[in-house]
Amino acid sequence: KQIKMAFQNDGWPGTNKDALRQALRDIPTKSEFRKVMTSYQRLYNSSLLGDMQKALKSTEYDEMLYIVSSKPETNNPNKSQALTTDQLQSWAKRLKAAFDITYGPFPGTDEQAIKAVFLEIPTQAVFSQVGVVYKSLYGNDLIADLKSELEFWEYDPMMQIISSKPKN
Repeated sequence: KQIKMAFQNDGWPGTNKDALRQALRDIPTKSEFRKVMTSYQRLYNSSLLGDMQKALKSTEYDEMLYIVSSKPETNNPNKSQALTTDQLQSWAKRLKAAFDITYGPFPGTDEQAIKAVFLEIPTQAVFSQVGVVYKSLYGNDLIADLKSELEFWEYDPMMQIISSKPKN
């Protein structure tokens, strides 16, 4: 229902992407996401992924899929909570999608998508790892891309999110 409400956006035009992003982040596993898709289909007689595709720009859609793809298959309390390569790649891909968004013919940046990733990253060391993965995927330095995508007044507060996290 939270996802459908994000699509409806309290009657305002467009989708509430922040609410959709949060609803997807709150789903703990891929198996739970499949249950959500089944429930969505039953409740609204519509495909969740199809509705996402219609409601979002391609970069936003990709970001939402990266959120889901980085989740574990199931909750296994006995399994280590160590970060996986998939999680690091997902964060790097979500940042790239946030950089690549366009508004009609105009390039833009999805600052809320960047902030969502930054809030999920647990430590400064993990942020550094995301930078390494970003470089390997795209050939660019993450910090340089952040500086070129964010306005000067946005960069410092965004980086404060990371610097306020534990080092390790």
